[in-house]
Amino acid sequence: MSLSVFTYGYQELKKIDCEECGRHILDYAKAILSGEEANSLHFDESLLERESLMEYLHKCGESYISKSNPHRFIQQRSLYDSISGTEGVAVHVENATDVEEFGNCFWVDIATANALPQFALEHAVRILHSNNFEVARSHLDVISDDDNCKVTMLRLVTRPTNDATTIDDESIL
Repeated sequence: MSLSVFTYGYQELKKIDCEECGRHILDYAKAILSGEEANSLHFDESLLERESLMEYLHKCGESYISKSNPHRFIQQRSLYDSISGTEGVAVHVENATDVEEFGNCFWVDIATANALPQFALEHAVRILHSNNFEVARSHLDVISDDDNCKVTMLRLVTRPTNDATTIDDESIL
């Protein structure tokens, strides 16, 4: 059985206490900067500074902030920064070791500037499918890019389809 639920449209951003809602993210960034936590993905540490992170948090919706894993949120922040002010697309792929219910999976994070969210999701799924991957879970958020309009953030848990040949880490990464 399969159930797919998609809701398109823009969520009206209400005033939230970004510091309280994003405490787990701010704490994680602070731990990286202090050396308590490893900067395993080699983020640009200026993106982790409190002022920069608070500015970004104010652009995000409450559910995106509160439900995000801090490591993944910072990774997505880095993608956003790499395309902000452009018409570009940035992609990051890593093993989904935190998602056990789907077996051998990968996180595919996509940040795309000035794309319609529905189009961005459909295009990503089409590309993955043509390469023998299916989407087991998806998250989609739209973040303000100030004068450059919006950035669509896609976070997809993908896995090889049943008819895919053996997939190793190197083939997707």
